[in-house]
Amino acid sequence: MPVASTLDSDLYVISEATMKFPLIGGRRFVRIGLGYLGVAVLLTVLLLIARSVAPPTGLTRSFYVDLESGTAPLFEVETTSVDLAFIDEQSELPTRSHRVRWEGVWFSPHPEIVDFYAGSDDVVVLTVDGTEVLRRGPAVGMHTISQTVMLAEGAHRLSIDYQQWKGARALKVQWAPVGALPRPLSSIRLFPADPGKLGYWFGVAAFGLPFLVIFVWSTGLTATCVVLFGPWIWTGVVRWYQAVLAMTMRDVWRRLYTLGLPVLLLASVLFLVGAHTIYAWNIDEFSLPFHDIAAPWLIAVVASSWACLMAPGVFLSDRLLRLYAVVLFGLSLLFWAQGNLWVGNYGVLDGSDIDLGQLAWRVPYELGIWAVGLIVSVIFHQRIIRVAPFASLLFLGLQVAAIVVGQSAERRVQWSEPPPEVYQFSAKQNVIFVVLDEFQSDLFTELLEDDRGSLEEQFRGFVYFTDHAGTFPTTSVSIPAMLTGQAYRNDRPVPEFVNDAFEEASILQGLQQHHYEIDIVSILSPAWVDDWFPPDESGSGLPTVRMTIRKPYVGIDDYRKFTARQLIELSVFRHVPHTVKVLLDNRPDWFTKIFWAGNQDSVADERRHEAVSSQAFFSQFIDRITVDRAQPVFKLIHLGIPHRPVVVDATCAYLGQMRFSREGYLAQSRCAVGLVLRFLERLRALGIYDQSLIIVASDHGTDLEPRGFSGDINDRLFSGMRPSTPLIYGVNGTQSGTRLKRVVGMAKALMLVKPPRRSGPLTISKAPTTHTDLPSTVFELLGFPHSFVGQSMFEQDPTVPRRRTYGMYHARAERFPEGYLSRLDIFAIEGDVLDGTGWVYERSILDPDLKLTAATINLGDDDARPHLGPGWSRNVTEDVDGREVSFVWGHGQAVVFVALPSDGSQLFVRLSAAEDRDKVVNVEIDGQLLGDQMLRGDTYQDVVWEIPADPDRPRISSLIFNFESVIEQAPGVKVDRVSVRSN
Repeated sequence: MPVASTLDSDLYVISEATMKFPLIGGRRFVRIGLGYLGVAVLLTVLLLIARSVAPPTGLTRSFYVDLESGTAPLFEVETTSVDLAFIDEQSELPTRSHRVRWEGVWFSPHPEIVDFYAGSDDVVVLTVDGTEVLRRGPAVGMHTISQTVMLAEGAHRLSIDYQQWKGARALKVQWAPVGALPRPLSSIRLFPADPGKLGYWFGVAAFGLPFLVIFVWSTGLTATCVVLFGPWIWTGVVRWYQAVLAMTMRDVWRRLYTLGLPVLLLASVLFLVGAHTIYAWNIDEFSLPFHDIAAPWLIAVVASSWACLMAPGVFLSDRLLRLYAVVLFGLSLLFWAQGNLWVGNYGVLDGSDIDLGQLAWRVPYELGIWAVGLIVSVIFHQRIIRVAPFASLLFLGLQVAAIVVGQSAERRVQWSEPPPEVYQFSAKQNVIFVVLDEFQSDLFTELLEDDRGSLEEQFRGFVYFTDHAGTFPTTSVSIPAMLTGQAYRNDRPVPEFVNDAFEEASILQGLQQHHYEIDIVSILSPAWVDDWFPPDESGSGLPTVRMTIRKPYVGIDDYRKFTARQLIELSVFRHVPHTVKVLLDNRPDWFTKIFWAGNQDSVADERRHEAVSSQAFFSQFIDRITVDRAQPVFKLIHLGIPHRPVVVDATCAYLGQMRFSREGYLAQSRCAVGLVLRFLERLRALGIYDQSLIIVASDHGTDLEPRGFSGDINDRLFSGMRPSTPLIYGVNGTQSGTRLKRVVGMAKALMLVKPPRRSGPLTISKAPTTHTDLPSTVFELLGFPHSFVGQSMFEQDPTVPRRRTYGMYHARAERFPEGYLSRLDIFAIEGDVLDGTGWVYERSILDPDLKLTAATINLGDDDARPHLGPGWSRNVTEDVDGREVSFVWGHGQAVVFVALPSDGSQLFVRLSAAEDRDKVVNVEIDGQLLGDQMLRGDTYQDVVWEIPADPDRPRISSLIFNFESVIEQAPGVKVDRVSVRSN
């Protein structure tokens, strides 16, 4: 058979005439094999012996529930880990006022010099042979330091004592051979008791032999397979080689055309076209144009992926190659469709946890489409291959053309370093506004309680407003409220409101009229900052500086490399089905290990988080401050710290992304306060602290339960609370089930103000202030006239009650809305922010384009979420007489939004009491009370109300259900469905 004809076969025929594979002689192979087998068995036996006689490793960890010495430990365990992870894993353990002691032996197999490292919050003491080597704590410093120790050969008593008083907790204990990089304490060096030299070496053997045994056995098996199957493989390779040599250039080009174009399409969809789609939709988040990111990194990944996918095609026959090409072409179309036609809304990918469960319903549909697509590709591959290469070229050409056109049409993004003016202050007068993004104010109260004397002195002249209320849960409308004194009410698209509010009056505009130069440094994109203070195109005004703190805050080369990787990770996440998204979420470092192996610990990788990036910028900023400007200066510095996720400890040392907890967030907040104190000290050193007006605030809090909160649903459901209080925030997308205490946490914004020339220790004010008071406060402290409607914080009487308002919406999905909010719930705060009984639901303002028409609303279904306002729980399922019923709990006052006919109709509600008692239920529609109905017992029943005609009925009506609970701790009323029927 001619060699070239084998190209049309499914498998290359193996001929005896091909070159012979060089084999080891049979007897020699048996002798070598038996010897190798003996070595493997011997090593396995030695491993079993070593494991049976080796002493246990690790230290004895004792946990004490108080700080008093001499008390008995709550428990003792043997462990090789010296960290505090076990406290997070065992939720029953106290997080404050406890001690942990690790005690045992450090074994030195020979005389050595080692470095021990320790750092903590609060106290850690490391001793070796009874001698204190390291002590860290508030009195001497908590950041990690090292101490060099000379150790003789043999066992050395080692103890590590940790104390946690209150506030954040952190512990780091490491070691290294002198001069080397620190590492966790080695488990093969730690023993509960002296193992002796022989016991130590048995321990080393038990630790190291498994790797050697696995290597020996796997190597032997591999060698055996090579000997047994080598001739067949070698013959096939030779036949393939001969066939390749017989190919003409036309054959080569035909194969490249058939397979190369579908492969290029697949690699480009994932790593280039998809990356550009994400870039184009988020262009303001980037500091380089797309072509500077694409070359070389994105192009290099496309090229390497193309080479890897092409390699199998070299070994395939023509028919299998055509099938392979069609499958890859089909995958390309499926990936593109997944990322462009049926993209799920997973919220903002900002580093916080993603609620993947909310879209789990997509799995069967997506997998079905993918399965059908691949099956069709396989069955009809002979037909599809006729068009697949050209279609790939055409599709790719259109996508690349769109990228090129988009690059020329989009605003050009250019790399820029901070201008010198950013660091310059005025020798005459400064108004300094530092915004610590997402700093929840009760955390500052906790820090103040931990270190009152020091903080009162370091914040000299400041007033801390402990009962300050934010206005909204996200930055995009919170900072405009602080700068303009106006609160958004969903009466126009958010960007339009922001632009109009700043044009009317703002701190920026007003101070510029008083000859202040305006500097704005923010983590937000230029598009948002320009709406705050539009640039002076004429150049006739005073100088202004706008700077976005790029993320990560690194040099251009590191930024280019990191951003390329980030775009690829986001693109892959976007283009894969939900099932794969779950796998990627569980293993977020997969791409780093494949394409950027060894670089995952780079500075850029650490600074991808808001907290670390802002810390890097602010530290640089503090060191470069000068006093060079003659005109007064207003400087807004908006930092992304302590913004989640939790990635640093109290000393600002990078930890990697941690599980979100109050203790961790408190530590990150302590880091933020430490940076602010460095900044204030620098202002003092430059002589501009006293005459400056300084504001240290946050745009909003986070969703931690605030300390001191009262009125939670876990404490009392209805008794003593106002009927209008929304105990559970309404089901609105993934926000369903958010409790009032978490809403209050987001409303607890930080506010500290130091008027010019004010001295004395930090003082505390309980005045009922809010964000919209800030413009009035600034202008009255400076003695400037103004027309802002808010009240100066310094003129409010803490003893006089004041009504404040807070607007709540879907904080995750609508962080930076481009139009209307889907729903804005307005709460009145009548009293202290932390008093849940003072939170009163007033109304909800819906997106005017929202359509909520439905004859029947099954409240327990996911489709009902847009209809449900405050007062409802998450959906629940129960069995009723063998039938599955889904419902929601109604608590106190609960709201349903629905479009009602203007003529008369009937309202049918199917519901059940939580207990075997009668309850009164009434409904209010658009302010009109329909009357009471009695709900009898705990069985489902239909309750009917007559809805009178109303020619002026609003486009979407509010049905407010008032559920009267007759006992404390009652879970409320179960509501299955709501129906509206015309008369």
